[in-house]
Amino acid sequence: MTKLCGFLLLLGVIFGSAYAAGAHVGPVTVSNPAPANGQPMKMGAPRPVGPLSPLAGIVTRETGP
Repeated sequence: MTKLCGFLLLLGVIFGSAYAAGAHVGPVTVSNPAPANGQPMKMGAPRPVGPLSPLAGIVTRETGP
């Protein structure tokens, strides 16, 4: 029982010190939220290139000049 209490006390000290350090530093922000070219970032999934393969939905890419 004392080992469990000691572990919980240590865990509380670690989380308490991490919280205090985070409160001291303050919120972290991104210094440059936009891309350098001024265009909005595209955060969605990439669109498949080429027709869909009939085998398990694999995307095939056409090779050409």
